[in-house]
Amino acid sequence: MARIIKNINPLDLKPSTGIGLSLPFNGPIGFNLNYTTKDQFRNNILNFLSTAQRERPFQPNFGANLRQFLFEANDDLTIGEIKSSLQDSLNTYFPNVVIDNIDILQSIDAYLMNVIIKYTVPNLNLTDTLTLEFNNGNSQ
Repeated sequence: MARIIKNINPLDLKPSTGIGLSLPFNGPIGFNLNYTTKDQFRNNILNFLSTAQRERPFQPNFGANLRQFLFEANDDLTIGEIKSSLQDSLNTYFPNVVIDNIDILQSIDAYLMNVIIKYTVPNLNLTDTLTLEFNNGNSQ
């Protein structure tokens, strides 16, 4: 009989050890720390999705460039282009993350776009869903 072994990041076994910074920066000293790899993966992907290309110094290709699609036509072609662009860029910068599903919801009446990404990190047995809303050029 096969036995499934769950991999656990060694940092997750030390609950008092911070792994990285949490978004947004609104903690008591300016920022909060993440203490689990699941939270850190979530914040890393959120940071990537919120960043436009050529916005990050020394890494001009970093970022999902989602704001460029906000004022595009609300049709299947544009949504397919967004999904393809996201899949390619996430595979480049997060090779250990498997994208299970990407949903793009756009509003016809308002300049609003919701990006819902379900992803898995197989070697850590992590599964999460991330929702990001772009509204009038701002992400939330």
